Formats: sequence, structure tokens, C-alpha cells
Amino acid sequence: MILQANNLYKTYHEGIITVEAVKDVSVFIEKGEMIAIMGPSGSGKTTLISMLGCILKPTSGNIFINGLDITYLSEKKLPEIRSSYIGFVFQSFNLFPSLTALQNVEIALNLKNIKGKKAKDKAAYLLERVGLKDRLGFLPRDLSGGQKQRVSIARAIAGNPALILADEPTGNLDSKSGHEVIYVMRELSRENKSAVIIVTHDSRISDAVDRVLYLEDGILRSTDPIVGRKNNET
Repeated sequence: MILQANNLYKTYHEGIITVEAVKDVSVFIEKGEMIAIMGPSGSGKTTLISMLGCILKPTSGNIFINGLDITYLSEKKLPEIRSSYIGFVFQSFNLFPSLTALQNVEIALNLKNIKGKKAKDKAAYLLERVGLKDRLGFLPRDLSGGQKQRVSIARAIAGNPALILADEPTGNLDSKSGHEVIYVMRELSRENKSAVIIVTHDSRISDAVDRVLYLEDGILRSTDPIVGRKNNET
């Protein structure tokens, strides 16, 4: 199992008011699996994925990544965990505007101590895999929204992370581009045996994932397995 989160709570204090953003949520995901976490605005989705991504610490509960309990690690250790195990895809792409598509992926590999020609060749391969073979030298300003998100996916996959966390990856894309990037992410994650968790409002992507988890008022209301999907895929 790539990730297992048990009985997570996250509580904030706003003056005399206590806000429970996430309440007793448990999540697990296996190697090669893709799940979506859906729910209305304010349901706790971003708080939950921030805890799973070692950005926020839970008020209580435990998170295991690749069997390692990361819940009580020091703040100094968490960047190492994120770098070693997690790739991120963001709604706003988060690309470096002055770097080309190739350089944006290269820099992610450099951070994992993959450098020089090896990094350049790997970055070029990943961009080719996401359909951007002819866009390696393009700056983000010269790419469409869907192309920027493909660069973001290539960057997230770089270094073969065990877990990919995608926060509203289709939020700035039209329906066609949104579906394309989700299927690209699915194909690459399975090739690399990564697990993927997508936080989204976009119910249209439910046909691309293995399970849908619904979060409302910080509570996991239900889990919808996509029955037979893995067996029916070609």
C-alpha cells in the first residue's frame, strides 16, 4: 500500500470558534491506483490533500507513506519526504515562467540529484510521453492551458514518486483538455506504478478513476468503487 491515513482530524481555532475542517477521515491507496476526492467548496478537500502531502500536520490521526509513519516527523524532515515520495500537480500549473518546458522538468530531476545529460534526456522523454515532443523549447507563456498542465504532469512524474497529488488539475481547462490530461496522468502513473489522488470539483473525470470519495463538511460520506474498471480496460 502506497498511502494509508487513519482517523484524520484537522481543527482550526478562529478566535473563540473551533472549526473542524476534517473529521475522522481514513483513506488508503494502492500502487497504480487513481482515486478522486470530490465535494463542494469548503468541504475540507484542500485541507485533506495538504495533510496527505505533508504540507499540513493533522491535529490527530496517522499518515503512512510507503509504510513510513510521517505523522510526527519534524518540520525539517518533511521536505525530504515530499521530495522522495510525492509529486504535485496544481490547478495554476506552478511552472517557472522564465524556463522552457524542458527546463521546468529538468529542474525537478535536478532536485532528485539527476543532473546533466541524464536529466535532459529524461525530461525530453517525459515531455514526449505527454505529447509535447515539439514544445520542449517553449516558454509557459507560449503554451496553452492543457499543454502547461501536461508539463506539470511530466514534472510531477519526474523521479518516479510513489504518490502523485493533484489539486484541481482540470480547474483551468476546458472539458476536452481536462479529460486529456487526466488520461495522460493515468497512463504515466500506471507505467511508473505511482498512486494518484485527485482533488476536484469536476465530476466529468469520474470515468477515468478507480474510486471516487465524497467529502462533505469534513466528513467522508461515501466511497464509490468503479466496479470492474481495471478488468475491463484494454
